[in-house]
Amino acid sequence: MSADIVALWQHMFGSSSDKVPTVVVGHSMGGGLAVWAVAAKRIPSLEGVVVIDVVEGTALAALPHMTN
Repeated sequence: MSADIVALWQHMFGSSSDKVPTVVVGHSMGGGLAVWAVAAKRIPSLEGVVVIDVVEGTALAALPHMTN
């Protein structure tokens, strides 16, 4: 599912000649997916990540990627 997030961003903005500032926001399970999506480092104009109320199992699995 996190690869789908990246693919959607690339479909919408990947061919844009302008840098598109991007903030990925996720709630609950989407928060864990947001972390995994940005950890892939395939969104070059990433400005930030917002993670709200992540479910426990997903949060623990995504924790190593939440270094900053």
